[in-house]
Amino acid sequence: MEFEQLEAFLAVSQTKNFTKAAELLHIAQSTVTTRIKLLEEKMNKKLFERNNRMVELTPAGINFLPFAQRIQELMYEGEKIVRSEGLFEGSIVFGSLQSLWEYVFPPIISAFRKEQPKIALRTITGHSNDIIQKMMDGFIDIGVVYIPPHHHEIEVVPYFEDTIHLFAHQNFVIKKDSIVTEDFNKLPYIHMNWGSPFTEWYLKSLGDVIYPLQVDNSTLFVKMLLSGEGIGFLPEYIAKGHVQENQLKKLPFTPTHPIPKRPAYIIYPKRKKAKVEQLLHFLL
Repeated sequence: MEFEQLEAFLAVSQTKNFTKAAELLHIAQSTVTTRIKLLEEKMNKKLFERNNRMVELTPAGINFLPFAQRIQELMYEGEKIVRSEGLFEGSIVFGSLQSLWEYVFPPIISAFRKEQPKIALRTITGHSNDIIQKMMDGFIDIGVVYIPPHHHEIEVVPYFEDTIHLFAHQNFVIKKDSIVTEDFNKLPYIHMNWGSPFTEWYLKSLGDVIYPLQVDNSTLFVKMLLSGEGIGFLPEYIAKGHVQENQLKKLPFTPTHPIPKRPAYIIYPKRKKAKVEQLLHFLL
């Protein structure tokens, strides 16, 4: 199997068209066709269903796609490391979640770069499972996640515990001493799923209720709270700065069950401890 065949496979799966794939790769369509044919012969499986209008992945092609993507990423990552040799004394790929990049890591990254200017740092954003998988595939050297991996090759270090509370715009008015779960269907509640164990708590306390507005992006969610769109549950580390600036306030809330804390973990391959030790020092 050659890398050019993988590139052709990925281009066709992306464009669903041999002509467009050829344009994307700046090669002749016949070359794309030949590379796909050779790859299918190597696999002894048909990877695409072809018709006059569109090309679709076969079940075998669908199964092969994530592996081809990972091989391509590994190749590109290897090229970057080789090209950077001599420019830097080392490199670290750091993966974590969007909300942590926005609210926790900026001062840490800034301090690290000032003290270690010869170490190239690259950040990757994803959900916990994405970060863990990319670490297993060799793309990420160190990460911070909310789901601890159970793998003998990965070191897991407890980092901090998230506390989640109910917040609203500073000018939001409540007409009682404390909000209870029965009040939610009468309040402008905006739902954001903060993952386990918040999800389990929410379902146990409030049930599988569909509310008028649900979002899955922490940046959008915070903007809505700041603009007075409604109320919602927010991790303390995100809300802290906005509370200090009198933009948000914590609402009195009496839950039927206590909101569980959400632990975060630093993870890294044990074999890479020496490589990530300097950044680990800044995190801890």
